[in-house]
Amino acid sequence: MKKQLIIHCEYGGLGDHLFFSPIPRLAKIAGYDKVYLSSSSNFRSLEVFDLVWNSNPYFDGVIDAANAEIRSIAYDETCDNNILEQFANCFNLPFSRPLLPELYYSPIKDSLILNKIVVDLNYVSFVGAVSKYKILKYLKTFDPESILLVNCKSNFFKAHFETIDTQSIYHYLQLIISAKQFVCMTSGGATLACCYHVNAVCFYGYGQNKIFHHCPSHKYVDVSQSSPFKFISYLYLKFRNKIRYFNK
Repeated sequence: MKKQLIIHCEYGGLGDHLFFSPIPRLAKIAGYDKVYLSSSSNFRSLEVFDLVWNSNPYFDGVIDAANAEIRSIAYDETCDNNILEQFANCFNLPFSRPLLPELYYSPIKDSLILNKIVVDLNYVSFVGAVSKYKILKYLKTFDPESILLVNCKSNFFKAHFETIDTQSIYHYLQLIISAKQFVCMTSGGATLACCYHVNAVCFYGYGQNKIFHHCPSHKYVDVSQSSPFKFISYLYLKFRNKIRYFNK
Protein backbone atom coordinates (compact mmCIF):
# COMPACT_ATOMS: atom_id res chain seq x y z
CA MET A 1 0.00 0.00 0.00
CA LYS A 2 1.35 3.39 -0.93
CA LYS A 3 2.22 5.81 1.83
CA GLN A 4 -0.57 8.39 2.08
CA LEU A 5 -1.32 11.45 4.17
CA ILE A 6 -4.89 12.55 4.88
CA ILE A 7 -5.64 16.14 5.89
CA HIS A 8 -8.78 16.92 7.85
CA CYS A 9 -9.74 20.60 8.05
CA GLU A 10 -12.20 21.01 10.90
CA TYR A 11 -13.10 24.62 10.16
CA GLY A 12 -14.33 25.83 6.80
CA GLY A 13 -12.97 29.33 6.33
CA LEU A 14 -10.53 30.49 3.67
CA GLY A 15 -7.80 31.14 6.22
CA ASP A 16 -8.45 27.80 7.92
CA HIS A 17 -7.73 25.94 4.69
CA LEU A 18 -4.78 28.14 3.76
CA PHE A 19 -3.10 27.11 7.03
CA PHE A 20 -2.85 23.60 5.51
CA SER A 21 -1.83 24.75 2.02
CA PRO A 22 1.93 23.99 2.34
CA ILE A 23 1.27 20.47 3.68
CA PRO A 24 0.89 18.67 0.29
CA ARG A 25 4.21 20.00 -1.01
CA LEU A 26 6.04 19.27 2.25
CA ALA A 27 4.51 15.79 2.38
CA LYS A 28 5.65 14.93 -1.14
CA ILE A 29 9.17 16.11 -0.30
CA ALA A 30 9.04 13.91 2.82
CA GLY A 31 8.23 10.86 0.69
CA TYR A 32 4.46 10.55 0.78
CA ASP A 33 3.03 9.11 -2.44
CA LYS A 34 -0.44 10.61 -2.05
CA VAL A 35 -1.89 13.57 -0.16
CA TYR A 36 -5.65 13.65 0.29
CA LEU A 37 -8.25 15.85 1.94
CA SER A 38 -10.77 14.06 4.12
CA SER A 39 -14.32 14.18 2.74
CA SER A 40 -15.48 15.10 6.26
CA SER A 41 -13.59 18.42 6.10
CA ASN A 42 -15.66 21.58 6.29
CA PHE A 43 -15.96 24.42 3.76
CA ARG A 44 -17.79 27.71 3.83
CA SER A 45 -17.95 27.63 0.05
CA LEU A 46 -16.95 25.44 -2.87
CA GLU A 47 -14.85 28.36 -4.12
CA VAL A 48 -12.53 27.86 -1.14
CA PHE A 49 -12.01 24.23 -2.12
CA ASP A 50 -11.43 25.15 -5.76
CA LEU A 51 -8.94 27.93 -5.02
CA VAL A 52 -6.94 26.26 -2.26
CA TRP A 53 -6.97 22.60 -3.30
CA ASN A 54 -7.89 22.11 -6.95
CA SER A 55 -5.08 24.38 -8.13
CA ASN A 56 -2.46 22.63 -5.96
CA PRO A 57 -0.26 20.30 -8.07
CA TYR A 58 0.80 18.32 -4.99
CA PHE A 59 -2.78 17.47 -3.98
CA ASP A 60 -4.33 14.14 -5.01
CA GLY A 61 -8.00 14.66 -4.26
CA VAL A 62 -10.70 14.05 -1.68
CA ILE A 63 -11.01 10.69 0.05
CA ASP A 64 -13.63 9.12 2.28
CA ALA A 65 -11.58 8.77 5.41
CA ALA A 66 -14.28 7.41 7.71
CA ASN A 67 -12.24 4.30 8.46
CA ALA A 68 -8.82 5.85 8.03
CA GLU A 69 -6.54 7.31 10.65
CA ILE A 70 -6.65 11.10 10.56
CA ARG A 71 -3.81 12.91 12.28
CA SER A 72 -4.97 15.02 15.22
CA ILE A 73 -4.41 18.69 14.50
CA ALA A 74 -4.17 21.28 17.25
CA TYR A 75 -2.28 24.48 17.94
CA ASP A 76 -0.61 25.85 21.02
CA GLU A 77 -1.22 29.55 21.66
CA THR A 78 1.93 29.73 23.80
CA CYS A 79 4.21 28.36 21.07
CA ASP A 80 6.70 30.55 19.20
CA ASN A 81 5.97 28.81 15.88
CA ASN A 82 3.25 30.36 13.77
CA ILE A 83 0.10 28.34 13.15
CA LEU A 84 1.23 26.96 9.78
CA GLU A 85 4.47 25.73 11.33
CA GLN A 86 2.55 24.11 14.16
CA PHE A 87 0.34 22.24 11.68
CA ALA A 88 3.42 21.02 9.80
CA ASN A 89 4.83 19.77 13.10
CA CYS A 90 1.61 17.83 13.74
CA PHE A 91 2.33 15.87 10.55
CA ASN A 92 6.04 15.55 11.47
CA LEU A 93 7.03 17.33 8.27
CA PRO A 94 10.31 19.27 8.01
CA PHE A 95 10.09 22.88 6.84
CA SER A 96 12.04 26.11 6.59
CA ARG A 97 10.97 29.12 8.64
CA PRO A 98 8.93 31.14 8.17
CA LEU A 99 6.41 28.73 6.71
CA LEU A 100 3.88 30.68 4.67
CA PRO A 101 0.59 29.79 2.94
CA GLU A 102 0.77 28.70 -0.71
CA LEU A 103 -1.54 29.07 -3.70
CA TYR A 104 -0.94 28.05 -7.31
CA TYR A 105 -3.72 29.99 -9.02
CA SER A 106 -2.43 32.91 -11.15
CA PRO A 107 -4.68 36.00 -10.90
CA ILE A 108 -4.58 38.89 -13.37
CA LYS A 109 -4.30 42.47 -12.16
CA ASP A 110 -7.10 44.97 -12.75
CA SER A 111 -5.63 48.25 -14.06
CA LEU A 112 -8.59 50.21 -12.64
CA ILE A 113 -7.59 49.26 -9.09
CA LEU A 114 -3.88 50.06 -9.25
CA ASN A 115 -4.26 53.43 -7.50
CA LYS A 116 -6.79 52.23 -4.95
CA ILE A 117 -6.38 51.32 -1.30
CA VAL A 118 -8.54 48.22 -0.98
CA VAL A 119 -9.96 47.81 2.53
CA ASP A 120 -11.71 44.68 3.77
CA LEU A 121 -13.07 45.01 7.31
CA ASN A 122 -15.02 41.74 7.25
CA TYR A 123 -14.14 38.76 9.40
CA VAL A 124 -15.72 35.60 10.75
CA SER A 125 -12.97 34.08 12.88
CA PHE A 126 -11.99 35.79 16.12
CA VAL A 127 -9.87 38.91 15.59
CA GLY A 128 -10.06 40.31 19.11
CA ALA A 129 -12.03 43.17 20.63
CA VAL A 130 -11.49 45.98 18.11
CA SER A 131 -12.47 49.64 18.12
CA LYS A 132 -14.19 50.88 14.96
CA TYR A 133 -13.16 54.43 15.89
CA LYS A 134 -9.46 53.48 15.93
CA ILE A 135 -9.91 51.74 12.58
CA LEU A 136 -11.55 54.82 11.09
CA LYS A 137 -8.83 57.06 12.49
CA TYR A 138 -6.16 54.89 10.86
CA LEU A 139 -7.97 54.80 7.53
CA LYS A 140 -8.17 58.59 7.51
CA THR A 141 -4.37 58.73 7.38
CA PHE A 142 -4.79 57.66 3.74
CA ASP A 143 -6.32 59.72 0.96
CA PRO A 144 -10.07 59.10 1.50
CA GLU A 145 -10.70 59.35 -2.25
CA SER A 146 -8.44 56.39 -2.91
CA ILE A 147 -10.08 54.02 -0.40
CA LEU A 148 -12.31 51.25 -1.71
CA LEU A 149 -14.25 49.27 0.91
CA VAL A 150 -14.87 45.63 -0.05
CA ASN A 151 -18.25 44.03 0.71
CA CYS A 152 -18.84 46.52 3.49
CA LYS A 153 -21.98 45.99 5.58
CA SER A 154 -21.30 48.70 8.14
CA ASN A 155 -23.04 52.05 7.60
CA PHE A 156 -20.48 53.53 10.00
CA PHE A 157 -17.71 53.01 7.43
CA LYS A 158 -19.83 53.27 4.29
CA ALA A 159 -20.62 56.87 5.22
CA HIS A 160 -16.95 57.79 4.71
CA PHE A 161 -15.66 55.80 1.73
CA GLU A 162 -16.48 54.31 -1.66
CA THR A 163 -17.59 50.66 -1.66
CA ILE A 164 -17.45 47.68 -4.00
CA ASP A 165 -19.04 44.22 -3.84
CA THR A 166 -17.02 41.29 -5.10
CA GLN A 167 -18.50 38.77 -7.56
CA SER A 168 -16.45 35.79 -6.39
CA ILE A 169 -13.41 34.80 -4.36
CA TYR A 170 -11.39 35.23 -7.55
CA HIS A 171 -12.63 38.79 -7.97
CA TYR A 172 -11.70 39.43 -4.34
CA LEU A 173 -8.21 38.07 -4.95
CA GLN A 174 -7.87 40.24 -8.06
CA LEU A 175 -8.62 43.33 -5.97
CA ILE A 176 -5.98 42.34 -3.41
CA ILE A 177 -3.16 41.77 -5.89
CA SER A 178 -4.06 44.86 -7.95
CA ALA A 179 -4.35 47.41 -5.15
CA LYS A 180 -1.82 50.06 -4.30
CA GLN A 181 -2.31 48.99 -0.68
CA PHE A 182 -4.39 46.27 0.95
CA VAL A 183 -5.85 46.82 4.42
CA CYS A 184 -7.80 44.14 6.27
CA MET A 185 -8.53 42.45 9.55
CA THR A 186 -6.13 39.73 10.71
CA SER A 187 -8.29 37.05 9.16
CA GLY A 188 -8.60 35.07 5.92
CA GLY A 189 -7.91 38.06 3.69
CA ALA A 190 -4.56 38.65 5.38
CA THR A 191 -3.56 35.02 4.84
CA LEU A 192 -4.68 35.18 1.21
CA ALA A 193 -2.58 38.31 0.61
CA CYS A 194 0.44 36.55 2.12
CA CYS A 195 0.21 33.83 -0.56
CA TYR A 196 0.95 36.44 -3.23
CA HIS A 197 3.52 38.45 -1.26
CA VAL A 198 1.16 41.41 -0.95
CA ASN A 199 2.27 43.49 2.03
CA ALA A 200 -0.93 44.20 3.94
CA VAL A 201 -1.88 46.37 6.89
CA CYS A 202 -3.74 44.03 9.24
CA PHE A 203 -5.94 45.20 12.11
CA TYR A 204 -6.35 43.11 15.24
CA GLY A 205 -7.86 43.68 18.66
CA TYR A 206 -7.47 42.81 22.30
CA GLY A 207 -7.25 39.07 22.88
CA GLN A 208 -6.16 37.79 19.47
CA ASN A 209 -3.18 35.50 19.78
CA LYS A 210 -0.11 36.49 17.77
CA ILE A 211 0.42 33.02 16.32
CA PHE A 212 -2.07 34.26 13.71
CA HIS A 213 0.33 37.10 12.80
CA HIS A 214 2.21 34.67 10.61
CA CYS A 215 3.29 36.79 7.64
CA PRO A 216 6.54 38.69 8.37
CA SER A 217 5.93 41.21 5.57
CA HIS A 218 2.54 42.33 6.94
CA LYS A 219 2.12 45.30 9.26
CA TYR A 220 -0.04 44.27 12.21
CA VAL A 221 -1.83 47.22 13.79
CA ASP A 222 -3.39 47.03 17.24
CA VAL A 223 -6.85 48.67 17.19
CA SER A 224 -8.00 47.30 20.53
CA GLN A 225 -10.87 48.80 22.41
CA SER A 226 -9.56 51.18 25.05
CA SER A 227 -12.63 51.14 27.29
CA PRO A 228 -12.58 49.41 30.70
CA PHE A 229 -15.07 46.91 29.22
CA LYS A 230 -12.70 45.57 26.58
CA PHE A 231 -12.11 42.38 28.57
CA ILE A 232 -15.85 41.75 28.74
CA SER A 233 -16.10 42.39 24.99
CA TYR A 234 -13.23 39.97 24.42
CA LEU A 235 -14.94 37.24 26.47
CA TYR A 236 -18.24 37.76 24.66
CA LEU A 237 -16.68 37.69 21.19
CA LYS A 238 -14.56 34.64 22.03
CA PHE A 239 -17.60 32.81 23.38
CA ARG A 240 -19.68 33.73 20.31
CA ASN A 241 -16.93 32.44 18.04
CA LYS A 242 -16.77 29.10 19.89
CA ILE A 243 -20.56 28.72 19.73
CA ARG A 244 -20.47 29.38 15.98
CA TYR A 245 -17.88 26.64 15.47
CA PHE A 246 -19.76 24.25 17.75
CA ASN A 247 -22.89 24.71 15.63
CA LYS A 248 -21.13 24.62 12.26
